[in-house]
Amino acid sequence: RHSALSSSGLSALTESEKVRNEVTLLGLDVSHHLIAFYHHFLTALGVVRATDLLAHRSRTPLLVAGVKVALQSPPVRSGRRVIFITLDDGTGCSDATFFEDTQLHSGRVLYHSKLLLVHGTLRRTGPRGVSILASCAWDLGELYSLWRESGDISVVRAQMDTLINVAKEKNASA
Repeated sequence: RHSALSSSGLSALTESEKVRNEVTLLGLDVSHHLIAFYHHFLTALGVVRATDLLAHRSRTPLLVAGVKVALQSPPVRSGRRVIFITLDDGTGCSDATFFEDTQLHSGRVLYHSKLLLVHGTLRRTGPRGVSILASCAWDLGELYSLWRESGDISVVRAQMDTLINVAKEKNASA
């Protein structure tokens, strides 16, 4: 015999609250992928999903986003720091490489943010292999908040362009 559940008087959790609790308590998202909540924003920015990366040509500039699932900074012979990150966007994973010259403006975000938006250039590593030679990274939540407050994707793009231009100038002078 089943007993009826009585209401606590509290309103039901929203989908985002459910996922937030899942991540806090379990360490993973069960009912929805975290990136799903940013779908409209990422579409407006033209972000490429991991599953679609193979459709792009080598040296194509693009944006990828996702939950940071791995960050590695192994010692390299040259002594220059290289950071490798893997992002999961719910359709698959994308790998991005940040060399030392890009870490000045993106290092804090790479180490301290769980949700990332990365700008870079696609690099073919084989017939079915691709990676991103990264130039900039942003905290996805911060950019999303800016979009929600302003209601205008061009405000977000302007802020992103500032950092992208700084990265281009650094690479041109190197």
